[in-house]
Amino acid sequence: MNLGDYSAYWARLRAEQPAVVCGDLVLSWRQLDDQADGVAAALQAMGVVRGDRVACLLNNCAEWVIAYVATLKTGAMLVPLHTRYGDKQLREIEEQADCRVVISRPEQIVRLSEVPAAQADSSAEVCLYARKGERGFVTMRAAAGSGVRPQRVDTEPGDVAVLSYTSGSTGVPKGVMLTHDGIFAFATSQLMAQRWTSEEQVLLLAPFAFTGGVISGLTPTYLIGSCLHIEENADPVRVLAIIRDRRI
Repeated sequence: MNLGDYSAYWARLRAEQPAVVCGDLVLSWRQLDDQADGVAAALQAMGVVRGDRVACLLNNCAEWVIAYVATLKTGAMLVPLHTRYGDKQLREIEEQADCRVVISRPEQIVRLSEVPAAQADSSAEVCLYARKGERGFVTMRAAAGSGVRPQRVDTEPGDVAVLSYTSGSTGVPKGVMLTHDGIFAFATSQLMAQRWTSEEQVLLLAPFAFTGGVISGLTPTYLIGSCLHIEENADPVRVLAIIRDRRI
């Protein structure tokens, strides 16, 4: 079982149907799968293999979803990092997780230790930053649009898909290992309990960096092939307008 296979499945069945809506950006299932393939291939070119850790230090955005699916495709573990964490906490988590790549923006990556100046340019683009070896980087836009397909990786049901760290409110953050089959079981039980279908329009306000966002919100929507609407700013007036206008 590899949860990363679902994007290709829905790309075949619902190719032009929207998978992700974030502001004015709309990604179809075909576009999501193609872009995740390109990013997965770039991760593999940076040395990421099954069982490695790939961190994601981003606010809620379409790139977060692409990073999640791409990491799953490589058989690596995604390590969500919350942008509201303090610098010390972020560095401790990255060091403990021993991440091979961090997916982030320049203004966020500089919060982590040992970032060469060449990697912290003025661009606001999301980049894939290698944290081992030569410490190079590539923009997600270039990787996603490359058209390169990754090498297929078969995972075991018990392989860890997400390494989610606790908030550390009662001590140091601790990594919680969430497996492919565990995430699948939780998400499918939620889908059955709420009777979700592929026609659902789901608005997500919770941060992806917490399990409530990535596991309870993003993953069920992804598995059932419905459309995820991403909103970073939970302004009540704006949210109500989105619910009304998009018929969520």
